[in-house]
Amino acid sequence: APGWACACQVVVAAAWEACASWTQLQSASALVATTGTAPVVWPAPEGCGGVVRDPVAEELAPALRLSPSSTGNRIAAARRLVAVPAMTALVGEGLLGAGPARLIADDLDVFPTEDVTTVTIEVADRVRVRARSGLRAWTGTEIRQRVARALLRLGSAKVAKARRQARRGRRVTVTPDSHGMAWLGAYMSGVDAARIYARLTAIAKGIDDPERGMDATRCDLLIDALLTSRPATTTDTAAEAGAEDRADAGADAG
Repeated sequence: APGWACACQVVVAAAWEACASWTQLQSASALVATTGTAPVVWPAPEGCGGVVRDPVAEELAPALRLSPSSTGNRIAAARRLVAVPAMTALVGEGLLGAGPARLIADDLDVFPTEDVTTVTIEVADRVRVRARSGLRAWTGTEIRQRVARALLRLGSAKVAKARRQARRGRRVTVTPDSHGMAWLGAYMSGVDAARIYARLTAIAKGIDDPERGMDATRCDLLIDALLTSRPATTTDTAAEAGAEDRADAGADAG
């Protein structure tokens, strides 16, 4: 009965989940086979200026029923995934979901190919050994954590360089949702994100409003902080960030 599944129903559900991940992998592989493993840059006609990046996205977009920009994002994600064959092999073997594999590929994107190969082969072998041992299989999150730990063994200099490179991609995004709502996201350092969340939580705990709840209270506090207060150190913060970027560039050049 639903909610009281027998073993065979559990196996069938898991099998379909593995098939879904395998299908996502085939989709990514087909995209890369169509677009190539690296972006194609095509000079725009004379007088137009600039270049066209991955012109094939314009042809793929209507076939995929996506906008050209969304298609470009899909192509980039597919390239990152296919570039980590040790992880995609685990997806094909049913030992890793496509979602976690994509997250791992994103984590590895800033590291040299030889380091990625070393780390992922090591972790993939450990995943297979564990699967044969009869122990509980690692979740996708646990596999991702082991990849992160293996990266730390590459040496502090390589890890620090990867973090500097990732930091240059910090940004704020807005994703529309239904019913007049939207998601506001900020890609920033984990330390800053944790500090912001902890501060919002601490303030929210001092507000006695059980009808709103903690999540809604944190959201309202964030809105108030950004829209009703004028940041006093905007210029200083921008200058500091620029100085850090220049320092990072110098360290990379060195």
